Amino acid sequence: MENKLIQINLNQTVSKFELAEIKKEKNRWIIFGSFSFVFILILSFNFFILNQYNNLISARLSDAEKLNDDSNTIRQNYENYNKGTGKVDLSISQADIDRLYEVEANQRITLAKKLELLAYDIPETMSLLDFEYNFSKREAIITLVSEVDLYTDNKELLIENITKNFLNDGDFNSYDIRPEKDNHKQQEYYKVILTLTNKK
Repeated sequence: MENKLIQINLNQTVSKFELAEIKKEKNRWIIFGSFSFVFILILSFNFFILNQYNNLISARLSDAEKLNDDSNTIRQNYENYNKGTGKVDLSISQADIDRLYEVEANQRITLAKKLELLAYDIPETMSLLDFEYNFSKREAIITLVSEVDLYTDNKELLIENITKNFLNDGDFNSYDIRPEKDNHKQQEYYKVILTLTNKK
């Protein structure tokens, strides 16, 4: 009869069960560390947001306090001025009146009226691309668009209308027309730059 023997390795210091438990414990620590890191990250982010809110509220309160102080100072100065004890001079001098008259008489241009006139002076086959007014130079730069074939007719009609309707009130007394040929999607057109000035 053949003997069946069980072979046991007495040199094995850690059993398979213990290895499995060690691995499970290691996985638990990894999961715990991950959750702890995420939790600390969330706390740090919340602290940063709260700190920013506190700074914003402090800045708003500081601005409100400064505005209150400024309004109180202005109110006090106004009350003192009404009593005749203030240091604020609110009187209007003759030079201020003369300056205002000069602006009203010589420099003011009602652009709304000019644009209304311009709408009727531009030929129907032209389009308004841009309008710019330079106050210091008393100069209006009007950019129009015209088809190449209609440019000559449009130019003549534009000059006639501008001369008859736009230059008769004294705000402008001179004009200059400069065409620039351009194309869009292989379609050529003229960009017409009309400059209105007041040459003294």
